[in-house]
Amino acid sequence: GLCLGCWFWLHGYRFPFIGGCSALTVADSTPKLSSVQAPIVITGGSSGIGRAIRRRLEAAGYTTLNLDIQRPEEDCQNFVACDLSDPSSISDAVASIMVPSEGLGGLICVAGVGPIPGDPMTVMRVNFLGTRLLTEQLLPHVRRGGSVTLVASSARAPQRR
Repeated sequence: GLCLGCWFWLHGYRFPFIGGCSALTVADSTPKLSSVQAPIVITGGSSGIGRAIRRRLEAAGYTTLNLDIQRPEEDCQNFVACDLSDPSSISDAVASIMVPSEGLGGLICVAGVGPIPGDPMTVMRVNFLGTRLLTEQLLPHVRRGGSVTLVASSARAPQRR
């Protein structure tokens, strides 16, 4: 199932905070019809949490745009290659998106990298700077009532003993 934060977002509830996935899940994912028509951009939709969110949204009738550094193994509606550590890749990806007249339904930023020993700048370039640049470039295209959701996870973090 979807995490509670994603379920609320899927059902049109908007909260003024940055959310993250939790262990709480719900089974119902019936979209509001007015939300189904506007595409939703998802970063990291080729694997992990992003893939699960993308597949759930597509199954619920949403149009998704998957921005990721890797192509998904299975078919997805729309794939755009995007490396969040590279500002020109981000700009190229945004320029390639055909934004409908009603705008985008939202942006879900899931892509990220875990701790990289000896290379903290890559973590900053992807998880913070790249996500911020993408959000700044897409936000003017998110329709009124749409939202931006930032997902953080420690799933790939090394386990402490």
